[in-house]
Amino acid sequence: MIEVPLYPNGYPCKCSVNCNYSKAYKDAGKPKHIDYEKYTKKDFIPESKNQELINNFLNAKYCLNK
Repeated sequence: MIEVPLYPNGYPCKCSVNCNYSKAYKDAGKPKHIDYEKYTKKDFIPESKNQELINNFLNAKYCLNK
């Protein structure tokens, strides 16, 4: 499990849901840790809505607003 790095505002960027990256993070349930290796496997298929949302977050374009 890898810890999701967060800013003091509780989001992975300073936008606080004003960009697709932080919105995807919020939609995924604001996970504190992610099993990154599981989601990056070549044959990964989400088995639940939560896994789909986390996968969407990991594949969202990173916000450069630091």
